[in-house]
Amino acid sequence: VIIALHHLSLSIVLPSMIYPAGSFLENLARTVFHAVIVLMETAALVGTVHKLNRADREMRAQQEALEERQEALEESQVADEAKAQEQAEVVDSLRVALTRLESGDLTARITEEFPNEYETLRTEFNAAMQTLEELVFEVAKRSEQMDAGIREISTATYDLAHRTETQA
Repeated sequence: VIIALHHLSLSIVLPSMIYPAGSFLENLARTVFHAVIVLMETAALVGTVHKLNRADREMRAQQEALEERQEALEESQVADEAKAQEQAEVVDSLRVALTRLESGDLTARITEEFPNEYETLRTEFNAAMQTLEELVFEVAKRSEQMDAGIREISTATYDLAHRTETQA
């Protein structure tokens, strides 16, 4: 607008500097035509700048959203790695205890605490091992009692056979 007014004022005040040939009305028409073109160019430039600013804001918003997603993904990855580490430690503790059981150690227990969601597994494993140890102890005890009974019967049978032989 300022440029158009500038050209219009120069066309009126110093017409020969702007358009060296032509009448005042001709020069005025040229100036108005030129002013319209300048205004249209200005409008196009303002519109383009507005669109570029809007596109820039949208791109920044998308960039921020991508950065937030990336952060969330990284946090999720860290949490997954921590969870995998916990699981590996639980599995390793169970492997050690089961290896001891396999070698005949009925006193094998898991003493280190597991993370909360796996703690039930540890306590149930230890309870099962306690029950197994008591069961094997009871079987061994009854086996010894049966062995003693068998020895008594064997001794009585031998004595009876010896007395029968002696009487005969």
